[in-house]
Amino acid sequence: MKPLPLSPFLVRYTNSIRAWDKKHRIVGKSSVEELIFQSLASLESKESDIPPKTKILVDIGAGSGILGVPWLSMNKEHRSVFVEPDPKKSSFLRFYLSSEPELKNRWLVIGEKLEDVSRETLLQFTGDNSLLCASRAFSGSRTLEDCIKDSELCREIFCVFVATDSLSHPFVLKKLSI
Repeated sequence: MKPLPLSPFLVRYTNSIRAWDKKHRIVGKSSVEELIFQSLASLESKESDIPPKTKILVDIGAGSGILGVPWLSMNKEHRSVFVEPDPKKSSFLRFYLSSEPELKNRWLVIGEKLEDVSRETLLQFTGDNSLLCASRAFSGSRTLEDCIKDSELCREIFCVFVATDSLSHPFVLKKLSI
């Protein structure tokens, strides 16, 4: 099955990634479009057990925003927090997101490691809403689950797992035990 065409919003995002990547190397060798399709499929999958009222995604180790930006495109009520310590990648996110008027007040980029993010910083943006904490590519000496638990950022923890047996839904969001 061939994926549907990207929305104009996601086409602009893809073009911005490509332009920045030429100078700053912010994505790997994978096709940007394929990564976006995979993220959308994961977020919309019936296999994902995201509570329907969840409006805020905390994209941990956000990179160029391959998980959080498609989340914003899905619903005008959605908001994203991008936690990305790499200055090139967090600069790209700020540049791109601020260039989209429809995203005004719907995003926050935190240029720190997850362990250094204060709950107060997050609450200023999110309020006491239910947060979806997710990651496509978390790396560190500790597990994503441990870092989120210790930071007490999210009441519910979700993680994106890579499943090698399905090309159409390679990532599945599953609730982890707290």
